[in-house]
Amino acid sequence: MLIASWLVLALAVGAIARMLVPVKSGPSTWMQVLLPGVAGCIAGASLRQAFRQSSGLPSPDALSFVFVLLAAVAISAISRRLFRRFRTVSPAERAAEEDRRRAA
Repeated sequence: MLIASWLVLALAVGAIARMLVPVKSGPSTWMQVLLPGVAGCIAGASLRQAFRQSSGLPSPDALSFVFVLLAAVAISAISRRLFRRFRTVSPAERAAEEDRRRAA
């Protein structure tokens, strides 16, 4: 049950992180929301454990939520910055961009 509660927290935090760090590719799938949330949960739980100096998987609480949210927003921002460079552009988008450059 503890793992299920962390997954629900990951989905909620991933959705909030997507709202705070939007992507230009359109609507996000549930996996695109869950992955930053899970990564944020792992990083946030590790930060919480270091902050409280305890061991084991903690139960989700307010401090966990804050650390997880900060970690998920940071991971979303970093991934957006890294993967912007590797975005695929369709020929139609490339032609429209060239037309805009010529018009300017």
